[in-house]
Order: sequence, then structure tokens, then C-alpha cells
Amino acid sequence: MPVIEWDGNTDIPVTKPFILVVSERVLLAQRKLNSKLSAFKPDVVVIKELSKSSNELHQAYLQVYGGVGPHMSTILNADDRAVIEFAENETIRKGKTYYFSKNSGLEEQIRRIGGVVSDGEKVSIFGFNQLRAPIEIDLNRILGHDEEMAYLASLAAVMDFGLKREDLVRS
Repeated sequence: MPVIEWDGNTDIPVTKPFILVVSERVLLAQRKLNSKLSAFKPDVVVIKELSKSSNELHQAYLQVYGGVGPHMSTILNADDRAVIEFAENETIRKGKTYYFSKNSGLEEQIRRIGGVVSDGEKVSIFGFNQLRAPIEIDLNRILGHDEEMAYLASLAAVMDFGLKREDLVRS
């Protein structure tokens, strides 16, 4: 699957699937222009972190929600307070929302909502393909913080893609 780091100038592909990475700097700049992002209709939006909590930044992120609906999933870092504040926006809640966290103290909440939790040794996935039973994956090595957060976000991003459990465990 192609990964495109969008600079704000090039055309956004029409044919899916692809992964579009957009920095906060580009989001903020696009908000001041006639943004191409508002016409974009992603299936999954992953928000790993926000640099700060502000109305300007929230509005910049909301540009990617022009086509929000039940088909769309937003994946949110439950460990970032600015992300959690952003998640309260009504527009985001029109789609599905899943969380990921390295804080095992949030496991009960994420179990009810849906998402991914890691305690550093195992990863628990709640709500995969709408199943009630959790999926657990043992981590076979110690992951650095950024690597582990990216792994958790990736697992949460494919919650509704119809993948088999075996595909996740091989990751």
C-alpha cells in the first residue's frame, strides 16, 4: 500500500487504498488556503498526538472530516490529553472511534469503547472485527516508545478491515 507524505501542493490520489500522512504544519497552512483536504474522504484517520490544544489546531484537523460518516474510523491516542479533548468534537463522533494506549490502567475503558492497549509485554485488542472476545498478542521483543505507539496505532487502524487474527499475530 503506498504511503504519501502530503506537502499540501500535490494532488491527493483518488484510487484507494493508500496512506496519507499530513503534518500539523501542512494542516494549519491548508486551513488558511482553499484546502483540498475538505474534499478528501478517508476511511481511517489516525491522530497520534497534537502539539497543543487550541481551536485553530482543532479546526485544521477537522478539514479531513468533510466526508465523515459511519464508514469512517478515527484512531486516537488515549495517552495524549490534547487528543482526548479533540475527540469530544461532535463531527468526529459521527464515525467510529477507537483508542490506543500504553497505559494498562485504561484497559477497562478501552475494552468498552474498542481499541488497543499494551503493557509493554502483551497487546490486547478489543472489538477487532466487532468481536467481543479480546485478541492478545505477545510482544517478542522490547519496542521503543515511538515504535510501540506506531504499532498500537496501526493495529487500531485495521480494526474493521476484515483481517484474520493470524494476520495480526504475524505482524
